Amino acid sequence: MDIDNQQMAEMLAELGFMAVNHYYLPDALAIAEGLQIVRPKSAVPWVIKALVDMSRGKSEQALTLLREEALPLEPDNESVKVVLALALQKMGHNRESEALLAELEAHTTATTPSIVGPLLQTLRSQ
Repeated sequence: MDIDNQQMAEMLAELGFMAVNHYYLPDALAIAEGLQIVRPKSAVPWVIKALVDMSRGKSEQALTLLREEALPLEPDNESVKVVLALALQKMGHNRESEALLAELEAHTTATTPSIVGPLLQTLRSQ
């Protein structure tokens, strides 16, 4: 089976998100580092690192990574914005998080993460 660079990057990204989801945080960071080598202009490694930071209770650090590293690389990346909204929410910046999610919801595309609607509902019920 031949795997090209794009497929390899997608597989690494998926593995990175799975590692975070299952709290294999050192593994997730190692995968993010590998992704940065394969795709240095991708925001995905920074998103994975931000999710690791949030899992470790370091939402402010995650917010910094997203704003200073991920967004400049891919300012229109919806996944970056969703994770940014999560970091804002974890820090208690609910209005800013809700505004960002509402903007995403208004410009929903087929690639918009399906978590946007439930996150907005949660924020609005608080």
